Amino acid sequence: MKKKNILVFLAVILVLTAFLMNRKQEDPAGNNKTEVEIPVRVAPAGKAEIRETVLVSGNVEPWAEVTVYPEVTGRLEKIHVREGQPVSKGDILAQVDYEKTDLSVKQLESQLEAAEVKIENLKKDYERMERLYREKVVAEKTLDDIKTSLDISRINAESLRSQIALARVKLRDSRISAPIGGIVSKKYIDEGEIVTESSMSKSGPLVTIVDISRVRITVPVGEDNLRKIKKGQKAEVSIDAYPGRKFTGQVHNIFPVMDTFTRTTSIEILVNNPGNLLKPGMFARTDIIVVNRGSVVAVPAEVIIEEEEGKIVYTVENSKAKSRKITTGMEEGDQVEVLSGLEEGALLIVEGQHSVRNGTKVSIIK
Repeated sequence: MKKKNILVFLAVILVLTAFLMNRKQEDPAGNNKTEVEIPVRVAPAGKAEIRETVLVSGNVEPWAEVTVYPEVTGRLEKIHVREGQPVSKGDILAQVDYEKTDLSVKQLESQLEAAEVKIENLKKDYERMERLYREKVVAEKTLDDIKTSLDISRINAESLRSQIALARVKLRDSRISAPIGGIVSKKYIDEGEIVTESSMSKSGPLVTIVDISRVRITVPVGEDNLRKIKKGQKAEVSIDAYPGRKFTGQVHNIFPVMDTFTRTTSIEILVNNPGNLLKPGMFARTDIIVVNRGSVVAVPAEVIIEEEEGKIVYTVENSKAKSRKITTGMEEGDQVEVLSGLEEGALLIVEGQHSVRNGTKVSIIK
């Protein structure tokens, strides 16, 4: 009986020992527990250009646009350009009755030459008659008649000079030249048509020339953003026709008057247009860069965890997660500037950061 009790006692001891050992293995604080590693993805903390921008939109307009009108009447003898043709400043666009006007100038010049010859002859006659008059060979009336003829010839010559000056102006205006360099965007008249006084008005243009070597985008800006914008600030322009491409411009002009209805002021942005890719009428989205922080340590917004004590990110050191309390600055897109608490190159946990705590053992997955 006593032996049986001893056996029962030993059995109970063995069961209790096994139970306690099993509890010890399951105890989170147990020294014999195998710690589970949390899989995470990491990326080195890098630098990025962080900027504050004002997003505005508007239509592309030519830098300069000039509609050219005839300055003389007559038949349009020749038009030297077609739509879409590039021209330089001073190029001849068209001519109106140029040949006829040129002949008129030459005829008047010939008449002037004849008049000047006549004047020279009358001057000689007058000098001779004046000598004869002093010798009392001819009468005073003969001398007066020659002087009158000389005066009339001089008046006629002066009139011819005035007519030639006017004819030369008309001749110059008969050839219409380009006031600016650019591209002929529209032609309104064809060769052989008659230019009348009425067609010289605003209703009868010859051509329109646009300069799109540069373009401008005029955009409205509200009161809140207006104080941030200054002349010369860089702007990046996006056009739907060229997805993924940025055109560079700058703030060229800030209009001095605010619209009382919309409470906006117009801003003019000047954009270089290589290859004339930007066409007037295109819709443009423009980021005006009002602050540029340059190259700073930045992290994706989704890796930042908000806690009561502030913002933290997790890095990996010695195969363990380490929490870093950070202070942040500007944001652009999904990038957030880190002012303190994180250095460039630190292994930042970018996936799995919500599953770890400070000191959690981690395994890095590719």
